[in-house]
Amino acid sequence: NQGLNFFDTEFEQFVRFESDESNPNSLSNNQIRTIFEDSQRQLWIGTSNGFCKFDRKKKIFENHYFDNSQKTKTIINGISEDANNNLWLATEQNGLVKYDISSEAFTYYKQNSQIEKSMPTNNVIRMLKDKSGILWLGSKTGLIRFDSKKRKFNLYRNAPNSEYTLPGNDITSILADIGENIFIASRNEGICVINRLKKTVKYFNTLYKRSPSDFVYYLAKTSNKEILAGTEYGVNVYSEKEEKFKPFFTNTICTNY
Repeated sequence: NQGLNFFDTEFEQFVRFESDESNPNSLSNNQIRTIFEDSQRQLWIGTSNGFCKFDRKKKIFENHYFDNSQKTKTIINGISEDANNNLWLATEQNGLVKYDISSEAFTYYKQNSQIEKSMPTNNVIRMLKDKSGILWLGSKTGLIRFDSKKRKFNLYRNAPNSEYTLPGNDITSILADIGENIFIASRNEGICVINRLKKTVKYFNTLYKRSPSDFVYYLAKTSNKEILAGTEYGVNVYSEKEEKFKPFFTNTICTNY
């Protein structure tokens, strides 16, 4: 709730930007949900009330809202970019939204039970674009695969009739490795790995003795291409050779949280 902290490398100090109702060029909201740099090195900030374009030189924000009156607050949990330089926004309440930067037009993909292969939910928690341009969306109702060219959604759940049967439906994080694997973390059910070419699923949790923890908050990748998992019991690292997650930190003064 304290706005955006910008590290000034020249002076080696943090500069804080906060929302100010009297200043239209200030941050739209102090709750920062995501930060994304596009192919033009433009910085976009997703907040709990719309999203902002940050002018690094002038140090001002250009705010964008789905409702110009700003009365309907929309949380932006993820931002990505396609080959045509459109932005894709993972939101709560408004589903998946495409933003055409040139025309400033929004296209909404919302839940519609009357349309086959439409958006399964309006609440998207996480988003990943893989190297083929497919969007993977994490929600509390499962994992969603979206092909923007075909405009087709596929929902994968903890269900026997799902193409990829997940260990749990409450998705907390999504990550792609340098190959064909998509790592999906879920709340209380560990991690599963989908191989897009082989169309297989592997499970990494305490049940299969492939992970020390089932409650995974976040997945990250290091500069050495290692896969890290932030869990309720600290940080775990993926061992491809042993095919399991192992504790990353031992005998440190850091807490597990």
